[in-house]
Amino acid sequence: IKSSAASDVYKRQMVRVLVVEDEANIREMIALNLRLTGMEAVEAESAEAALPLLACRIVVTRSEEVEALCNAQGVPVLRHAQPYRSDTVRLGLAALLGKEPALRGCLFLPGDQPLLTQQSVEALALAAAPDAIVRLCAADGTPGSPVLFGADYFSELLHLPDGCGGNAVARAHPGSVCLVSARNDAELRDVDTREDLNQLRQLTNR
Repeated sequence: IKSSAASDVYKRQMVRVLVVEDEANIREMIALNLRLTGMEAVEAESAEAALPLLACRIVVTRSEEVEALCNAQGVPVLRHAQPYRSDTVRLGLAALLGKEPALRGCLFLPGDQPLLTQQSVEALALAAAPDAIVRLCAADGTPGSPVLFGADYFSELLHLPDGCGGNAVARAHPGSVCLVSARNDAELRDVDTREDLNQLRQLTNR
């Protein structure tokens, strides 16, 4: 298992950075410096111009309520009635690859971790590589979710045994797993029951 302290060279080799800056000279200077360190830099002059450059996303759910919420927020959603976690993985990844065949990585992000931070998601992206499986972990190294799979594992994810999730692929390739520490262990907590929700409210004083 590779830790988040993996060499800078390893991280830089596969990192793609989106540089958003309205001052052309500053944007070009930042992009040049990134390229000199071995990164791939993509430039945009505004957030609006950057949107088409971002990878696609999709919510996969069996819930009619979640589907309605996504539609109201303008978030792409795929509702299905298949029984297994493997179905959810397969349908979601296939939908993304249909829109972005050259996709180099896919982040599987559960919808029940309300304390997950943007900073932790960005840290996962910085450690991404086509041959890496990047997992958020607790301070003691216990792995959790989300998990970012490089493109090398897409075929296995599309053909998971019934009932299995991405963990089956991670277990099959322990040497490819890169652990990235969450900013706070509470980010890894999921909410499956009302009791879980009450405990989380107590934790956050909300």
